[in-house]
Amino acid sequence: MQDIRHYINVIDRLDEEVRWQKSLFDHLFLDDIKIYDFNPDSGYNEEKRYPYLIQPNHKKFWTPVVPAMMERLEMTRRMAGCHVLGVDKLKQLIAIQGRRQKQISVFTSDVEGFISASGIWGGGGLVAILTGDVSVGAAADIMSVVDRKGQRLIDLGPEPDFQGEFPYDIYDERPYNLLWNALVDMRTPILAELKSTGKEPDVPPDIRRNTLGSRMLVDSDSFTGEQKARAIKQYIDGVEQVIKQHKPVFQEMFFQHVERQSSAWEDLVEDYDELVMGNFRIEKLYVIAEHIDADDGAKPGWPQDYFPEEGVFCSQPRKQCVALDFPVEFVDERDLRDSLEREMISRNHRSKQ
Repeated sequence: MQDIRHYINVIDRLDEEVRWQKSLFDHLFLDDIKIYDFNPDSGYNEEKRYPYLIQPNHKKFWTPVVPAMMERLEMTRRMAGCHVLGVDKLKQLIAIQGRRQKQISVFTSDVEGFISASGIWGGGGLVAILTGDVSVGAAADIMSVVDRKGQRLIDLGPEPDFQGEFPYDIYDERPYNLLWNALVDMRTPILAELKSTGKEPDVPPDIRRNTLGSRMLVDSDSFTGEQKARAIKQYIDGVEQVIKQHKPVFQEMFFQHVERQSSAWEDLVEDYDELVMGNFRIEKLYVIAEHIDADDGAKPGWPQDYFPEEGVFCSQPRKQCVALDFPVEFVDERDLRDSLEREMISRNHRSKQ
């Protein structure tokens, strides 16, 4: 019997795939209205999504983790982390090593084994030990999203969907309120320019009257490439200046955990953490012996046909094989957590010397 966490992880993974389809512009400036209309042919309510230009006080504030920006803000640490993946993603992970703009979500602590278990039960079976550049993270699942180009974004808004030991009290304190007001003030003229220069498609009268209100409905033809590029640049430049002016509160929210885990790693009290890593290299790969497919069946030929000899990986049983330049260790699920803990203590305590 699988616990509820398994099903949450499956849903999160599907959401992640959807988010990969969104551009950076869409993440920063658009949201969807969901409407359910009854379809007499199917006999079911069907979901329709209407994208619209957000308003300045929109409670989500997606912020791209731009490597150059974080370096200028002196908030980057070279450290180790863990990343769960499946055999279908290993070649992709190998290919994006050393690329600053390709960022992934990693963890350093998984007390209850939720993440590693989701990898096993969700068709994963691999845990990579990585060393890379980390600029944001927290002792919580910070629900970072990713755009089409592989860049991660975090939510600086006052109503995040985080799960874990995040310092939520900070949202009621003056330093954060000043940060939030500055972000809204920065975003307001950018949205005003987009609304005044963009083209709104035809809006169904009932949608305008009952749902959309004064918000601007958009489609793929609403803004030109030049308009989008200009808005994105203004947004990122503005975010950097705001964070620079309110650096202490941002550090408390998203960088203190990075500093602690990169120099004096410690296990969390409960659940797990999330950090955003780029410019990474694979140091080691753990192969979980008890790999289970998403349909709860044992994976045929696992793991011997996927790792037929030392230093070789095959994305199909004994087919499409490539050489590996990092060590591989096979481990039982019950021993995985201890193995990962030893890796984090060894690699992240050593990094402070």
